[in-house]
Amino acid sequence: SQGKEHTSKWSTEIFSEGPAVSKEEFVAKVTNELAYAPSLGGPYLSASGAAIDDDTLVGKLFDLLAGDKEKLTKHRMSTRMKEIAGIEEEALTWPTFLSALEEA
Repeated sequence: SQGKEHTSKWSTEIFSEGPAVSKEEFVAKVTNELAYAPSLGGPYLSASGAAIDDDTLVGKLFDLLAGDKEKLTKHRMSTRMKEIAGIEEEALTWPTFLSALEEA
């Protein structure tokens, strides 16, 4: 390591005002404030194609990450995303997310 540390986009943009967010805050930040960034491994998706028109799935993601808690902390989000993604993956992918929703 050359003194460089990666900070995830979600951790700085979703938790910009503190270490925890409510479901309403999470949905608002993800749908309105979290800037789209294409994945490094493709497939390519334009920013307009990535727009979130229905926030239902964002609410379900909060429920999946927060469990029975009213607030989601940055630490819990990081831990749960890694648990859901599994050992083989570096990040939470769409197919993994859908599988986790079906199991919940």
